[in-house]
Amino acid sequence: MSDFLARLIKERPNGTLSKAILYCFAAIAMLLFGLFYCVGYDSVYENDARFNAPQFTDVIIIFCYLMLAIAFIVVVVSMAFAMRRRGTALRTTNGINATAIAVVSVALLATVLGLTFACSSEEPMSINGIVYDDALWLRLADMMINTTLILTIAAVLLIVLGKVIRNIRK
Repeated sequence: MSDFLARLIKERPNGTLSKAILYCFAAIAMLLFGLFYCVGYDSVYENDARFNAPQFTDVIIIFCYLMLAIAFIVVVVSMAFAMRRRGTALRTTNGINATAIAVVSVALLATVLGLTFACSSEEPMSINGIVYDDALWLRLADMMINTTLILTIAAVLLIVLGKVIRNIRK
């Protein structure tokens, strides 16, 4: 199996395989969300007629779990391949030690997660008539939402900053 994957990756130009996989997953996601909203979206929830129970909710949830599992497996496998390929030699990226980049990235992520957890709210929430008051899960959900927002904004700002710096240097 690993020989097949290695041959497949070597035969393709950089980015072709990943772009094809991205387009496949995007097409599947668009199809599922289209089905979610267009087929049976107005189905009435059996236990409470005030709520909707879209027919494809379970499929969307399973798809999300599947994507999460695939992403986790890809990260672990790519890290293993990168460590095996790099070995003990120090590699540099733009004159900076690759290990230092990895350590600083993980440390910044852990710091952002810790800060957003510390600043998160424990206030109970009422959603669809149900009160959620478990402080740990409320804080974890708040932490994940805020961390996602902070990292997304940081990524956009760094991309813009990189473009500006590149234009200034030209």
